[in-house]
Amino acid sequence: MSWLDKIKVGRQRQMQILKAIAAGKTHKVIAADLGISEKTVEYHCTKLYQRFNVFKVADVPAVVLTHFALSKGLIRNLYERDSTA
Repeated sequence: MSWLDKIKVGRQRQMQILKAIAAGKTHKVIAADLGISEKTVEYHCTKLYQRFNVFKVADVPAVVLTHFALSKGLIRNLYERDSTA
């Protein structure tokens, strides 16, 4: 597996964990569901919180909803440059 593939897999895992947290699951339950250790879940959570500038678990559902809305084109990213300008 190339390093790029490892990054993609890592990001997929992080999104699985992010969605599970947004659904209200605990680290212990997430670890059991995904077949990984609780420490691994905590590691991914730390990386996710840094990536999305989330400082408390209560902010996770808003991050997930925003990510979903952006990916579906329901809202636009105000920080991206407009290619038509």
